[in-house]
Amino acid sequence: MRKALYIAIFLFAGAGLKASDGPIRLLSLKYFNTSYSSELGMTFFTGYVRSPMMTKVYEIDQTRAYPLPVYTWVYPLGILSYEPKLRLLEFGSANSLTLNLPIAAGLSVVQAVDANRTTYDPNASEIPNVFGPDEWSERSGVLGTGHLEFGGLIGYNLGQNATVENTWPIGVNISAGYNFIYAPIAMTTGEDRSDYADVAFWNHIVGKVGLDFGVVGIAHMFGLNTEEVLYEPRGLGTNASVNTRIYHRFMMTIHIGK
Repeated sequence: MRKALYIAIFLFAGAGLKASDGPIRLLSLKYFNTSYSSELGMTFFTGYVRSPMMTKVYEIDQTRAYPLPVYTWVYPLGILSYEPKLRLLEFGSANSLTLNLPIAAGLSVVQAVDANRTTYDPNASEIPNVFGPDEWSERSGVLGTGHLEFGGLIGYNLGQNATVENTWPIGVNISAGYNFIYAPIAMTTGEDRSDYADVAFWNHIVGKVGLDFGVVGIAHMFGLNTEEVLYEPRGLGTNASVNTRIYHRFMMTIHIGK
């Protein structure tokens, strides 16, 4: 689906440049109803989120401590999003720049782990020398469920839904900006939320590409600042790495308003 999305965007690019002739209009509060639209998004089992490195835990080998990066991952079962769009500039009848303000809530499984995929327990890992190779203990079960997202993106829109006047059968939208994640919403029974405050909130620089076919469409939101974290596992004698700050979400969309 991602390849089809990008091919369609390239095919539309030439037509968009040709259609940009016409008056340039700025956002007007007087005619706000013609400068505002919104989009509903639905994701089912096609998303994955991994935070940046949030903290470290340590493995002890005799007198040496080996720091391991800790991150939080989110696996969404379903996400419902709402994205208001304000047309800041319109170029002719087929092009516009918008301020997009997406918010989303997900039914998801949330876990905090280290680079060895061992579950993170701040009560056991706060001080490097409180455990050793024979004293390692994992937190049982997932950290919690549910997550929230909110962000701000600048978007370029071409064709359908770019302006009120446009009558093209297909539209393309490309945007980029920041997206913030808060997870989990509900903690697993027995866990204290304050203990996990350091691993519960982070941000991603994201891009988003979408195709509109009338009222419905498809879109892909993806992270632009994936990070590779190097660490030295105990007993390996060489560096290893883990990719963090990952974001991917495919969605079906429904356009609301013109």
